[in-house]
Amino acid sequence: TITIILRAFAIYLMVTKTPDAGKPLARYLILMQILVICSSIYVDILFKHIPVFPAIAGYCSGVLCQVGVRPHVVHAIFILLCWLVGTSIMSCVIYRHQSIIPADNRFKISEITRRMFELCVIAILGISPIVYAAYPFDYADFPRILKEHHFKISWIENRGAFYIHERSTTVVTFICLIDAQVVMSMLMVILLFLHMFYVLRTAGGRSRASIKCVRRSLIVLFVQIAVPLAMLVIPVFISLTAMACECIPYGIVLAANFVLSLHPLGHSLTLLLITPAYRRFIIATITRVPNKMCQKYQGAIQRAILII
Repeated sequence: TITIILRAFAIYLMVTKTPDAGKPLARYLILMQILVICSSIYVDILFKHIPVFPAIAGYCSGVLCQVGVRPHVVHAIFILLCWLVGTSIMSCVIYRHQSIIPADNRFKISEITRRMFELCVIAILGISPIVYAAYPFDYADFPRILKEHHFKISWIENRGAFYIHERSTTVVTFICLIDAQVVMSMLMVILLFLHMFYVLRTAGGRSRASIKCVRRSLIVLFVQIAVPLAMLVIPVFISLTAMACECIPYGIVLAANFVLSLHPLGHSLTLLLITPAYRRFIIATITRVPNKMCQKYQGAIQRAILII
């Protein structure tokens, strides 16, 4: 609930308090906020997923699981929502990258090409959850796999709708494919930021004041995106790797999932506190309330002082 309120407040600030020069970029940030709100509602109400690491298993008690939707399908929808959040982040960074680099730069692309590239990224990243959701898993075999599993986790059978997969070549390959997509997405964002800072340092035709202003806005955008992205990407990578190879201690995986659960809150707080326009509005609002209260009760305070 707190996360949803913060995100709604962040969307309000982006719509009403964003300077005119930043409104094209704010549209991407608003899309990110909406997608993360949808993800939060899905996870907290519709999914309620409890993974059982490092086994490739888990159970869920959300609304969709209670009405009979198969757990791996519900899980696939969650993966798809995560990819959509990641795609919105990449689209935001690509837009900012193209707005900074000069027209004669070899990495400059047309608006149509950029849109086509974004659609291709969505299609490529969306393949894995769609294949996972459509795969004909034999749920009748899940109880046997659960009883024979070397981690002794048969207790999840009584906790709700559950799924468990044997560590077969197909399953491990699928997990490694998602891991590779996660790493490539993160690297792409980092490389785009590095190139933007490089262009600002080497390209001519801009005043020193203009370069300083753009660099400051890039740092703000980097913190807005990189910090929440790290809270999403790194825990997901650790969790997937643990399931694929059982080579990461359980304590690390547990801590990674705790950080992942804080991603929506961290994303909202980072956006609100690091953006200068939003931060000034929040500080002005906070300081305005005590001032109004002092003005309202100023006469009573003065009379009390005179009596004393």
